[in-house]
Amino acid sequence: GGMLTGLFSWRWAFLINLPVVAVILIAAPRVLADVGERARNRLDVPGAVTVTGGLLSFVYGISAAEHEGWGDPIVLGTLALAAVLLVAFWFIELRSPNPLAPVHILKRPTVGWGNFAGLFVIGMTSAVVFQMTLYLQDVLGYEAVASGRAFGGASIAAIIGGLVAPKVIGSIGGKQTLVAALLIQGVGLLSLMTVGEGGSGIYIVLAGVSVAFFGHAMGIVSYTVIATSGLPNEEQGLATGLTTMSQQIALTLG
Repeated sequence: GGMLTGLFSWRWAFLINLPVVAVILIAAPRVLADVGERARNRLDVPGAVTVTGGLLSFVYGISAAEHEGWGDPIVLGTLALAAVLLVAFWFIELRSPNPLAPVHILKRPTVGWGNFAGLFVIGMTSAVVFQMTLYLQDVLGYEAVASGRAFGGASIAAIIGGLVAPKVIGSIGGKQTLVAALLIQGVGLLSLMTVGEGGSGIYIVLAGVSVAFFGHAMGIVSYTVIATSGLPNEEQGLATGLTTMSQQIALTLG
């Protein structure tokens, strides 16, 4: 990302994804076998409309509060609308013959608490990446390419954390691994409170973000395992979709 921005333009960060998508679209029909049985179910339109509208209103209200303040009528109105729509979604799912998200899966502790933990795992990191990029460039005066390189160690730490996580889960369990991951991530982020305008701040960023990203990757693996475990096969797709939704909401809130 730093190289694309520094050598070309920040717009390339969006363009670079298109060739990857094109390759996937071309290759997928040739390498993926469709062996599943077709089931004709009616689409839960009221559920889809209320949950989509509720989440959009919630994210918009949070985002607008940054500029307008928490007392702004639009902010309060969109957050109130989000609450109404999400409550309506819950009751619609209770009565729908083909619910978009069956309430019983939302009541499972592993699904509920797993996704709740995912909000913290993802939200903390998205905030740090955004703020530390501004810190490196606006405070320390680094160019985009150098700022990108500064996150290189954190990326390697995340890869290691992702590789280590399954072994740790196998040894001490998913819940314990998730708690440990959140603690490691939190310790790494706390160190960033000590950065200042001096040049030594870069070393704190390199070390703190690397520790945080190690815990972050462990947290992603463990919360995904928790939120999708202990479910029948026909509910795995829904559970995975919920974890993806939690990631997208957490990125915005973070």
